[in-house]
Formats: sequence, structure tokens, C-alpha cells
Amino acid sequence: MLKDINHLINEITNERISEIANDIFRSDEKCKKATQEVISTYISLEKLLPQESKKNLYDYEDAIGLKESVVYKALYKQGIKDVLRIAALYNNLIKKNDK
Repeated sequence: MLKDINHLINEITNERISEIANDIFRSDEKCKKATQEVISTYISLEKLLPQESKKNLYDYEDAIGLKESVVYKALYKQGIKDVLRIAALYNNLIKKNDK
């Protein structure tokens, strides 16, 4: 059962990370500009590379994507932990003030 709960939490976390990232990619002008620059540079590199070297570029792109996925997930989980800590501190503060 605990394994099922962890799986569900991971699915929800991954879905939420995707929602947040997509929202940022759509709405943040700096992110849009950076993404366009990345795409433009990638296309230029792809055109310059000989066919036998393109696999290295694709492998690099996959590795970067995996790393970003791990970082996004870690950041999101840390954000949840931070909010829970702040909530606990707030509750403790409220309890002290009620005495």
C-alpha cells in the first residue's frame, strides 16, 4: 500500500511539475526568449555537425533533459517540505500566542 501511495505521489508531482513548467514556458518572456535562443543554437549546431556526430548531440540533449527533470522534481519536493515547515512554525507561533 505504501508503494502505491508513493507511486501516486510521484505521478501527481510529475504532473504538477509539467503544468508549472509549461505555464512558465508559455507566459514568461525571458523564458520564451531563452528557449528560442536554445532552439536556434541547437538547429545551427545540428546543421554544422556531420551525420556521424549528430547522435552525440541527441544523446547530449537527452542527458540534459533527464538532468532537468531530476532538478525540477527535487525543487518541487523541497518547496513542499518548506511550505510544511513554515506551516508548522506558524501553527507553533499561533499556539504560543493563544496561551
